Amino acid sequence: MIRFATGLPLPPFNAVMRTRLDEGTVDRAIEQSAEYFTAKKLPWTWYVEETVTPGDLPERLTAAGRVEEAPEPCMAIDMTLLPDTPGGPGSIAIEKVASAELGGEYTEVLSAGFGLPPEIARDLADMIRSAATGEDVTVSGYLGRVQGIAVATAMLLAAGGVAGIHNVTTLAEYRGHGIGAALTVAPLIEAREMGYRIGTLQSSVMGYGVYQRLGFREYCRLRQFVWMGANE
Repeated sequence: MIRFATGLPLPPFNAVMRTRLDEGTVDRAIEQSAEYFTAKKLPWTWYVEETVTPGDLPERLTAAGRVEEAPEPCMAIDMTLLPDTPGGPGSIAIEKVASAELGGEYTEVLSAGFGLPPEIARDLADMIRSAATGEDVTVSGYLGRVQGIAVATAMLLAAGGVAGIHNVTTLAEYRGHGIGAALTVAPLIEAREMGYRIGTLQSSVMGYGVYQRLGFREYCRLRQFVWMGANE
């Protein structure tokens, strides 16, 4: 079992995952995790993969007051299937943002696209910068512009032989034109040139059809049991 707290006041960034426990220890682990995050005054998520043990963990989490949210589809693509160019509307220009420069316009679009308070978006960018360490880790941001205006973001986190796509968002007034798809493909093309073959992401409801059309396939669903921390 892995438990971590980033300090960001959003459930996905404080979590428990990869649970491999037995019936004699799981209930105490649930109690200890609640105590851990309560002491830090943080909302949190318990992620439940298809391989967790014990198998009745979801029922135990529900009984302990965790609220199940919609599961996230986990998708992957063989990057040899990707096109040679990102595509998207002719007006889109995609620029790479080094991990040390994930601030400014990138953070502003990230905040507006996901509906995050600006200070949380800045803290998230700081966390990403601090994680961009290690010889086998590549972290890069991508910013999409239309007529010079920053309108979309994406992030590549390549490590462990897999290229992960994160933070894909487009400002509401620019959606529906293929910009998000282009911002998904551009980092993967770069990762393919670096020698990576498999690309992965966790899809939102909004993005699911887009990713399917790009060639991604769903391989599992990540269940989420959340506690916001208000009244426990």
